[in-house]
Amino acid sequence: MRTLKPFLAGALLAFAAASALAIERPNVVYKIFQFPADKAPRIDGNTEDWDIVPEDYVIGTDQLSDTVNGHGTKIDPKDLDVRVRVGWVKGLNRLYFLYEAYDNYWDFARSDIHNDIFELVVDGDLSGGPFIAAMHPNKLLDYWDAYFRFQSVHAQNYHIFTPAKD
Repeated sequence: MRTLKPFLAGALLAFAAASALAIERPNVVYKIFQFPADKAPRIDGNTEDWDIVPEDYVIGTDQLSDTVNGHGTKIDPKDLDVRVRVGWVKGLNRLYFLYEAYDNYWDFARSDIHNDIFELVVDGDLSGGPFIAAMHPNKLLDYWDAYFRFQSVHAQNYHIFTPAKD
């Protein structure tokens, strides 16, 4: 089993705010489980594939912060309680995530983005650099030049929208 050093950030309102509000944790190592090649998790809604992942690989609500309702605010587990596990398979260029969430309020009626967003940022080269075009250090570049030269160069950004409509 190996560990990598991704850092996690909680829900964010806008992409432009992500670098300013992300919770970088340079001294924290999150465990990432190495699945055997013949036991890679399937993306089929059945979480039994993850039963082999030890409990000390779980990233819980206590390790996350709310970046919308107050930067760095602890999340009340009676309101939102999550468990995240991360895995990989040697030789495959991908990470697997199992995101399990309890929320005291789910709204499936609206299709807009108004519910919780779990945002994950993976800084694979450990550069710590920003990853959003608006944060490009050369302010003389127009938005699209900055985007194509900079977006996701230092890190990758992923969102899990909850609940997902349909």
